[in-house]
Amino acid sequence: MPRMRCVSMVLSIVGGASWAGCSGTSEPPRPADTSATAGANNSGGNTGNTTGGSSGGASGTGGSASGATTGTGGPVDGSSSGGSTGNGGATGTGGATPGGGPVQRYIYAGSAGNKVNVYDIDKGHRMIKAIGPLPGASGDLRGVCGNVLLHALYLFYQTSGGGRVIAMDLLTDKLIWSKDLSPGADRGDVSIDGTKLYVPAGEKYTEPLEFVLDPKTGMQIGEFKLTSLVHDTDIGISGKYAYMETKSSPLVSVVDIASSKIVRDLTFGDIVGPHAVNGADTYVVGNVFQFFGFEMADVATGKVVARVHAEGVPDPGNPDPPALRNHAIAWKPDETEVWLGSKYHPDLFVFDMTVMPPKQNRRVTIGGGYHTTHWITFSIDGAYVYPSPEQNSGIPVQVIDSKTYKAVSTIAYSEELMEVDFSDGRVVAVGSQYGIGRRAGAQ
Repeated sequence: MPRMRCVSMVLSIVGGASWAGCSGTSEPPRPADTSATAGANNSGGNTGNTTGGSSGGASGTGGSASGATTGTGGPVDGSSSGGSTGNGGATGTGGATPGGGPVQRYIYAGSAGNKVNVYDIDKGHRMIKAIGPLPGASGDLRGVCGNVLLHALYLFYQTSGGGRVIAMDLLTDKLIWSKDLSPGADRGDVSIDGTKLYVPAGEKYTEPLEFVLDPKTGMQIGEFKLTSLVHDTDIGISGKYAYMETKSSPLVSVVDIASSKIVRDLTFGDIVGPHAVNGADTYVVGNVFQFFGFEMADVATGKVVARVHAEGVPDPGNPDPPALRNHAIAWKPDETEVWLGSKYHPDLFVFDMTVMPPKQNRRVTIGGGYHTTHWITFSIDGAYVYPSPEQNSGIPVQVIDSKTYKAVSTIAYSEELMEVDFSDGRVVAVGSQYGIGRRAGAQ
């Protein structure tokens, strides 16, 4: 399997910081109840750094480049039912403290016609508006993420001419900036502190690049060189690490966001696909090639600690050429369960994560015309599950109650969706498209 070549260039950053190559020493936190040693770095893996510099500015209209635009409070649609009540200690990503008013919870979902549909969670997921299309929104929407401090939503597109990232002000629904990237753009994420936006170059391209943009302006401030077919990047609720995956390697590279250094490679059993980290940055679950189920890697050691087969439906066998047999995985936010989708069957598989190794305890039947499940997202409090059907199928998304395991509503087809919460005219919390765990400090 090809490995990343370490590049020793140094990038100077505004404020005097620098990103130096291949010498990172910080490591992800270890579980407090383990005795893992410090010598678990994978030799020969992705141990590089960001390189390069700004490749020109981004264009934008209808907002300020600093992300400091003001608004009147986002998608207000009457009174809220009181907002999130929490579920098992789940916490929002980068949340702010509301000023005493009710919390209004919405799902923002990319939709047909390059629009963004907005649904009121507490009113039966009733659609309250469609935004856009924003200037420059075109092609295949690959991902979405958001930031509280900048009250911004980021949309990742693959267009006929390359990649494009669009930043939208959540308070005004206006474009802040857009940025074209070559060769492409895939499903990325933004740091909680609002300083770095990570953009994979795309699972269809051999260029081994992960771009780093300034979330306020769209300016490129760095890049990582991984292996080819750079696919997904997610960030957990701690905001400390970004987890980068490619469709050409069994590695998930753990990036220390503050230092911009790869500090660990997680080595899965085969090429890894969609993945998600828990709230304490101790475990990452992922779909892998040639296996019907999922693997779980220990962030402290970089090694797989569980390999769990999905049961209850015919095993489809290994495809030729090798490929993913599952392309959907998510922690329930309280981390008591992991939910898994299949590329061969509409059912969802639910695993008990309170035991080791994890054990499948349920199979959830999905109606509504599903044939497969391509992605899984949760509401911040874990009350609702959003399993997206086969990619670009147009089949409505079934909204599942995570306690009863039954569908309670539907929204228009999307897999690029996430929760955004407002209170007193401010963005107070954002969820994640990724199925990340939300138990802060969990072991």
